[in-house]
Amino acid sequence: MTISRRALLVSGTTALTLSPLRTILPTELPTALPAALPMAGAPGVGAGGIRPRFPGDPGRGRVYYGAFVQFPRDVERYERRLGHRLGARRSYFLPHQAEGLVRRARHDVAARRLPLVSTKVPGSWRDVATGARDDWLHPMLDGLAAIDRPVFLTLHHEPENDVAGPGNLPGWFVEMQEHAVAAAAARAPLVSIVPILMSWTFDPASGRTPGQWIAPSPALFGFDAYNWWSPRTNAPWTGFGTLLRRAERYAGGRPLVVGEFGVRRDPRRPQRSARWLRNAYRQAVRNDVVAMTYFDQRIGDPDGDFRLTGPRLAAFRRNLRRPRSVLLR
Repeated sequence: MTISRRALLVSGTTALTLSPLRTILPTELPTALPAALPMAGAPGVGAGGIRPRFPGDPGRGRVYYGAFVQFPRDVERYERRLGHRLGARRSYFLPHQAEGLVRRARHDVAARRLPLVSTKVPGSWRDVATGARDDWLHPMLDGLAAIDRPVFLTLHHEPENDVAGPGNLPGWFVEMQEHAVAAAAARAPLVSIVPILMSWTFDPASGRTPGQWIAPSPALFGFDAYNWWSPRTNAPWTGFGTLLRRAERYAGGRPLVVGEFGVRRDPRRPQRSARWLRNAYRQAVRNDVVAMTYFDQRIGDPDGDFRLTGPRLAAFRRNLRRPRSVLLR
């Protein structure tokens, strides 16, 4: 049976979060790191001595480049395959897995990865926005604050398909982000709240109104960027630059975070997807994308998966090793 992308995320998240996270030993980390590998993210210090715009700011033209590592693959084994550490890791959690989310963030910063952790919320967006779920939100923020390193936290990524009832409307999604930003500022100042919207929302063909989903207070603007072309559909081949420009119009000049990005393999033109990835990296560093994580999906898509193999894997490896790809300090 084909597994939907959303079901894949939820099932993989459950297994990932409920599994114990072991301590990383220095000898287990990849050794193929350049001696002068750039890093970023010390509290209060930006690249080149410039005042940071948010905790962990790598500076313009530098990016935390990473991936979603699908269960059951071990992230250290995944990095050994790449021959390099990930600059960021994307992880997904359910509301009852807040402790697992904190453990994952701690696990990542210990390896100098920027955690891009995402969770669904208990109850409705209105519940969180009005403080009715502070007994869930505050302990999670306190746990992240104890890590004392930058963390990107997303509350209900890609919300657009989940509008339902009076409590899950776009206005309440925005208010939820505003409430979370205020709570993080008070309890966990190194945690950045990063709302992430779907790439489809910014496509004029969607008929959606992106502005109704945009919260004004977050320091970062998040979106996903998929080229939905596949060998069996009529979907157009869409460059990363097009996807970026569509979203950037609504960012208000804020630094950008690409929560997920992906491209399928063209069987007739094997290098096509690799060129897409190389171009995506160039566009990202030119346009103030400060973090981006590839959706390395392995199974379940009848239109073709996004997994990193062949030329795509080779392009991803090269991007990961480029001088503008950074790790947390």
